[in-house]
Amino acid sequence: MNPVLGGIALTLVSVSVLGLMTMIRWWLARSHWDHHPSGRKGYLNDVILMTATFVPMILAGLILRIEMLSGQMAALMPYLYGGLLAAFAIRVVLRRIPPFGPANQRLTDSRMAALAAKASNSKKVD
Repeated sequence: MNPVLGGIALTLVSVSVLGLMTMIRWWLARSHWDHHPSGRKGYLNDVILMTATFVPMILAGLILRIEMLSGQMAALMPYLYGGLLAAFAIRVVLRRIPPFGPANQRLTDSRMAALAAKASNSKKVD
């Protein structure tokens, strides 16, 4: 098997799983949609934006997969692990800068508002 094609195939599987997880995360948060400033579509946009912070890790994984499949991994191992660590650090930093930071804050705010609304509704029933 060609290492590049194998790495790309495995990466496409990873991207597909990540996309499926994104849609599941969005769908399971239906109660949060009404509390998001932009509604259902805004919540989806923010979830997709937060999922986009995984792109550096996916690219680092692609490089690691290609090297693993090519069999020349032993000499490059420190660089590959360093690249994975750098990709993780980039993801952590991305989550804190615009436009990712405000999107994360909107998701958190809508989640907290939904929980507060649920708590106030349960107190009215009692």
